[in-house]
Amino acid sequence: MATPVLQLIKDVLLARLKNITRANGYAFNVGEVKYVSRNKDEYSPEPRDILIEQVGQEEVEEHFRPGNPPAVAYDISFVIHGFALQLDEHISEPGITDNSVTEPEMIAAVRKAVTNNSATDWFQFGGNSIDARFNDVAPFDGPGQDGVTNTLTILYRTSELDATVVRS
Repeated sequence: MATPVLQLIKDVLLARLKNITRANGYAFNVGEVKYVSRNKDEYSPEPRDILIEQVGQEEVEEHFRPGNPPAVAYDISFVIHGFALQLDEHISEPGITDNSVTEPEMIAAVRKAVTNNSATDWFQFGGNSIDARFNDVAPFDGPGQDGVTNTLTILYRTSELDATVVRS
């Protein structure tokens, strides 16, 4: 059975974020990286965890293409929640230095990983999309859940009749 194009894009995104390690040149090793369901409030993140949430998908008519069958284009939006722990706020806790990551470090790591370290074709997500862009970054604070949110929108195109067929 063929895999839907959207799933292929999600798989590439997940794999890229899992590459955040000191060995790969980042300031920290990422904790758990996973997609969250609609009920993300039940998850208790730890510092360095990354949660990816799909928040919307819209048809983009100006990128439709004629054909038999025609190609349909979509903008899919993901919110990437990176959980940080400010070292200076928790300096007295033993062993905390292994888990600490600042919000700027998390922002930089997520951007670097998603853009595949500035590869010229990073936005194609393995040949499955047409374009991608970061829309905004926002900090969030909560009990045990300080961090940053990056919003990423990816434009991709499929056959009107088969969501497993990539169309250029």
